[in-house]
Order: sequence, then structure tokens, then C-alpha cells
Amino acid sequence: MDVADPMSSPQFRLLVACAEWPRGPHRDEAVRRAWEDAGPDWTAFLAMVSRHRMASLALDGLTCAGIDAPAALRATARQDVFRAMALSAEAARLQDRFAAEGIAMAVVKGPVLSQLLYGSPGLRQVKDLDIWVAPADMARAAEVLLGRGYEMFVGPPSFAEPWIGLWLDTHKDCEFGHATTRLVVELHHRLNENDYVMAPLEVSAASRGVSLGGTVLPTLEDGDLFAYLCTHGAVGRWFRLKWLADIQAMLSVRSPAQIGLLFDEARALDAERAAGLALQLCRRLWKLEVPADLARRLDADRRLAWLERQCLGTLEGPEFPQGRFSAIPPQVFLWRLKDSPAYRARLLRQGMVDWKLMRLLPLPAPLHFLYPLLRPVSWLLRRLLYVAPQRS
Repeated sequence: MDVADPMSSPQFRLLVACAEWPRGPHRDEAVRRAWEDAGPDWTAFLAMVSRHRMASLALDGLTCAGIDAPAALRATARQDVFRAMALSAEAARLQDRFAAEGIAMAVVKGPVLSQLLYGSPGLRQVKDLDIWVAPADMARAAEVLLGRGYEMFVGPPSFAEPWIGLWLDTHKDCEFGHATTRLVVELHHRLNENDYVMAPLEVSAASRGVSLGGTVLPTLEDGDLFAYLCTHGAVGRWFRLKWLADIQAMLSVRSPAQIGLLFDEARALDAERAAGLALQLCRRLWKLEVPADLARRLDADRRLAWLERQCLGTLEGPEFPQGRFSAIPPQVFLWRLKDSPAYRARLLRQGMVDWKLMRLLPLPAPLHFLYPLLRPVSWLLRRLLYVAPQRS
């Protein structure tokens, strides 16, 4: 079955041009050409920007190209910058509080990644702060957040056994929101939901310091960061252009030979196919140049070609697909992403734990073995009782 090519949309092409990094005459010319093709249909373009969460980059691309952006885009970008600054300040405060409790932490993505890739914490739209701690520190770190006025809105029913053990086994993070500041923190105990999608990393691997507002925050070194960004995007089927723009920005300042070395580092971390998928998509959207031998290797991988087509479809499609069986294609994609038995066993394990069912039917620990047996029944009932949302 043919998959829609997002580059057939003039609005998408304009957003891709705006996301090209670094700034310069080449990007400016690409933006102007795409803007002429786009109409410009500002309503459609703003919808595209919102879909991919790229207001600041879109505004930057248009402004540098001498195009007067609509007020709505400027307002959204301004709000994004304010949120990025607020999250940066909160990261510094949390680092101090965690240090007082003897908790080592790192910051991944968010304003730290924006500073690294774009030289500014506000050019990459961020909705939350990703804090990474060791699994053994999750309960104490959660207490620090609760003590600062946060409330957990995604997480286990309690941090007492056996709930916390099962949650940590099947989830990578808990989410907290602050009622007053409206800031959101994702507290990670590992980087990926499936800890076999790449070789696991420990918080101590975050040995690079990034300065934000006078505070140095720890994050990942280039090789680990590249592998993580590739796996993070791949498990989401790269449904946000923002994630690919990060990869393009990271690679745009590197020669093809250096890109090849980064790919080798990702392969050493068991993230070869995820990294290859990211490179293929960047080659398609931004004509990224990679070593000739690597290009031939990627082009010859038929599985990679199939994965690429699926990602192009998600870039073109709705942000959150709705449908009775909409959850099936992502699971098929994940199954084909890696052939590792351990990786696929973890996929099955995660699929058999239904937290909605567990909250509706809390059982004592000795009976937890019943949940995987009940999972197919609960899945089938949800499909049968599915009601399509009403369109406004």
C-alpha cells in the first residue's frame, strides 16, 4: 500500500525549510521558495506548526528569510520561550533540592537540548521537563516533587510495593504537574519504555554540563545523545517533525565522516536500525549527506525502507489517530523495529499489563498473575465498546 509523502504538502515543505539548521542564505532561500509554493495559506501552516510543535523554529525561519509572520505565530513562539525559561529555572531549583537529598539527576531533551543544538533554550518548543534519576532514587525524587507542590497525574497508585515495582518494570517515567506554576515534570528512571531498544544507560553517563541561566545542568554526551534521540523518535514512529529537526540540527555541523562515526556509536549501543531510520528520513527531508558506503548500506535494508514509509505516513497523518483498531499499526511497527528476542519479549510483557484494568480491579499481590490472563478480554471489550469521538 502506498503511503502519503508529507513533502507533497506545501505547508509541510515550508516547515521543513524553516527547520533547516544552521541559519544562513541556503535556509533563507529554501524558506522563500517554500513560502511562495504555500500560497501562503497561513491557517493551514499554523495548523501544521501546532501539529508538530515548532512555533519558535518556524518563526525563526520566516523572520530570517524576511517574511512577515502572522501575529498568532509570534504569540505562540513568545509563550514557548517563556515556558522554556521557566522550565530552565525550575531545573536549576530541582537540581539543588535533589543534591540536598543526595539524589543524582540529569536533564534530557527540553531546554537543555535546545541550548545544545540551537544555542538558545527557547528555539525548541518544550512542554515539560525531563528529569532522569536512578531507579533506586525514584521514590525519594517523587517525594521532593510532591514537597514542592507537584501532584502526580501519571504514575503508580502508590510508591509502596508491589505497585512501584510493577510500574518501574513497565514504564520509564511518572508525570507530575504543579497547580500554581502549571509546569510539568516527567521523572524518568530510564530513558526508554522498552529497555532493550538500545543498550541501557545509567545517570552517571550524563557527564556533559550545559549552562542555562548560570546553572550547569548535566546531560548526555554526543554518542549517547544521538542514540537516545534516534530511539526516542523511532518508538514514536517519528510522528513529530520537531524530533527529526533535532537530529538534522545535530548532524548539520558534522562532516559525512563524523556522521558515520556517530552512527557507529549508535550501533555499539544496539540502536543501529533506529539510527539508520533517522538518517534515512533526514536524507529525504533535508538531503543530509552521509558516507557513501553507509548510504548504500541503508538503501539496501528493505526493513528500513518499510519503516521509513510508515514514518512518512505518521508525519502526514493526524497527531493522535483515532479508531477502533488505531493501536495496532504502532505495535506492528515496534515489533519490526528490532529483531532482538529480549526486545520483543519486553514488548509482549508491556502489552499484557493494563493499568486501567488494574485500577478498576485492584487485586492483592499473590493474584497479580491474573492480570495478563485478563488483558486480552479487556482489550477486546474496549474494541467492541469503542465510540468514535465527535468532531467539533
